[in-house]
Amino acid sequence: MKIRVLGTSFNVKACPEDNQIEAALITGKIQLNIDNNTSEKNIYMVSGEKVIYKEKHMKYI
Repeated sequence: MKIRVLGTSFNVKACPEDNQIEAALITGKIQLNIDNNTSEKNIYMVSGEKVIYKEKHMKYI
């Protein structure tokens, strides 16, 4: 997963033993891309949102 920072504060948790990646946005905006070759896979997060990516399954909170 690629994360592009767009002027913000956020947390990312990516531990190999967890088999998942979590991104929680505190302020601002970030862009996530789970497929580096396709802009159709872009997700834009705004303040207060959280994304959990686990083995090809995305949960958007």
